[in-house]
Amino acid sequence: WYKVGKGGRKFSATFVSLLKNENYDGDDDGDGQHVITYLARDESTAVEVKEKEKSTKYFTKFVFLVIVVFLLVLLAVGVLCWHLLDKRTPPKPPHVLMLIADDLGWADVGWHSSDISTPTLTSLARSGVILKHFYSQPICTASRAALLTGRYPFKLGLQGSRPFLAGRIGSLPLSEELFPQLMQKKGYRTHMVGKWHLGFESKAYTPIHRGFHSFTGFYNGMQDYLTHTTSGLDTVMDVGGYDMRRDLWDAQGRSSMDNILWSLNGTHSNVIFNEEAIEIINAHNTHHTEDPLFLCMSYPNPHSPIQPPAEFQSNNPQMQNQARRDYANLVYALDDSVSKITSALKEHDMFDDTLVIFFSDNGGSLMTQDDAPTGSSNYPLKGDKAGLWEGGNRVPAFLSGKGIPKGQVRSGAKRMLYFTIFQTFRAQFEL
Repeated sequence: WYKVGKGGRKFSATFVSLLKNENYDGDDDGDGQHVITYLARDESTAVEVKEKEKSTKYFTKFVFLVIVVFLLVLLAVGVLCWHLLDKRTPPKPPHVLMLIADDLGWADVGWHSSDISTPTLTSLARSGVILKHFYSQPICTASRAALLTGRYPFKLGLQGSRPFLAGRIGSLPLSEELFPQLMQKKGYRTHMVGKWHLGFESKAYTPIHRGFHSFTGFYNGMQDYLTHTTSGLDTVMDVGGYDMRRDLWDAQGRSSMDNILWSLNGTHSNVIFNEEAIEIINAHNTHHTEDPLFLCMSYPNPHSPIQPPAEFQSNNPQMQNQARRDYANLVYALDDSVSKITSALKEHDMFDDTLVIFFSDNGGSLMTQDDAPTGSSNYPLKGDKAGLWEGGNRVPAFLSGKGIPKGQVRSGAKRMLYFTIFQTFRAQFEL
């Protein structure tokens, strides 16, 4: 018995022989297929063989379907597990060390000038990305407001060339949610050391009520580095006084703002801020190891009055210009502070997970309020602080550390504005 064609009809050998004699080729449905298949010697066996063929065919389809369903289920489970794992263990954000210099000129850093020594900053800059076209505002209050809000100063009522002065009522509007407040929501421990200069007409406007867990420094725009007073320095009607304080939140979540650091009168600001920064890093490593750290070092250096610490006053003896020498030594004190801070981070194995951001709040100021030269230089840029030429708002800057390419220089069309730091962080860390 035979099966003739795809239709599967059974014929005896004799009939098949007749078909062959008639030149029949087994194409029983006109599709060009020529099939004459031997089944068995008798009809009953032939039926059994055909049924086995059907059974095998259906079994094969069933097995194939089971395999497909299994693979789809396996894929779905894998995707679900990956999604859950990704949600449960997100990458830990980096520590952030923000370094803000005050009135630092374009030619006042080692990677722009050969006569200024900034070994630590230069090393960080060259191991990261140097920003050759980084633009600030030409005056400090406007720049700091733009940095912490991510907005143009004129949208905050802070346009113009005058900063907040001691004795003047004015503050960054409370309607603005600041950069450190968003960082806190992301789990950061936030600390600020140094200069605030964004208003303090009431407690609500001060740093620890604007997103910082602690603040050590001064509220005004400038001060004497040793006496920490503002009297006679950039004030309204000579209103001033002692301005060195430590504000923080206590263990019960209460703000403490009456910690005026009277005992530090006579201690150079550079020393105070170094010790505070290192203490913050040590405490973070002890009590908050699972949290990322945001440390904003808002240096007064090298803003006037030009008062380098005693330990650095004999540096740069080759400089004939006394103003330039004192200024260079004050800049070196800033660099030395950065060296101490990065060493503390390395000691606690935090440095490799730290993003370092450095910039000046505006261009260098060429003259003091008494019309004496400060020693700063914006060469080859024209102009200086408070002006609209590039000398007043194109400032030294770099990014270095975790996640930053090494040994790059961004210039030309790749410009960056002061307030875009806020927007970049907001996008990168989903603030």
